[in-house]
Amino acid sequence: MKKPIVISIVLIMIIILSNLFPVNVAATSVNTAEKQMNHTRNIMKNKKEDKRIILKVNDEVIEVEWVDNKTVSELKEALRHSDVTIESSRYGGVEQVGALGRRFSTNDKRITTEAGDIMLYTGNHIVLFYGKHTWSYTRLGKIKNLGEKDIVALLNHKDVRITLQLK
Repeated sequence: MKKPIVISIVLIMIIILSNLFPVNVAATSVNTAEKQMNHTRNIMKNKKEDKRIILKVNDEVIEVEWVDNKTVSELKEALRHSDVTIESSRYGGVEQVGALGRRFSTNDKRITTEAGDIMLYTGNHIVLFYGKHTWSYTRLGKIKNLGEKDIVALLNHKDVRITLQLK
């Protein structure tokens, strides 16, 4: 008589324990799936952050080494929403200057520019230099792979169309 009771108790325990185990597996699966989703989101976010600012002057792509600062980060964030095209004008025989259409953070320092320097002026103007000038600017970047003569030929015009985009 005691043997069937013991067997019944053991069977009941097995059934109870087997019903508990899938719940733990399901909870573990949900946690694993959430971790994988978060990991995927982080990868996608990093890919967006890895995008580079592309500078075009009159539709010619110009290679630029952008500075790692708050202003360039803000510019990248603005470009996530839409490209910016600026109709710039020659100024002082050494630069092309144009309005960005919004203000950005500044960290102005007194700088003597040289050909290829890209600066932010008064928080809302981009300036591409093809000559020397001393003033207070926030540094944005520098044109690469072009010599001074090429930069002068590129920028020394009455008007230049500057396009900034994220790719």
